[in-house]
Amino acid sequence: MSNALGKYIDFLLEQLQQDMHVISIGWVHWTVLPMMIYFVFFLFKWWMLLVPITMPMTIWMFKPQPTVTSYTGPWPPPSAKN
Repeated sequence: MSNALGKYIDFLLEQLQQDMHVISIGWVHWTVLPMMIYFVFFLFKWWMLLVPITMPMTIWMFKPQPTVTSYTGPWPPPSAKN
């Protein structure tokens, strides 16, 4: 398990280094459109790369609340009486 985690972290660091290299290229700063396109790509890319970390945390933090699917009390319900 730790070997897979180490490879995953190494992969994330390599991707971050690649992104920093692309952002540090001079012509990207002088033209707005390529920077905006790469920024959108960067956000989508890191959203996808971090899904194995963020998805379990999101599910754990926002557990769905149990819902009542049927009413088992007296009929008609007290709220429906006039």
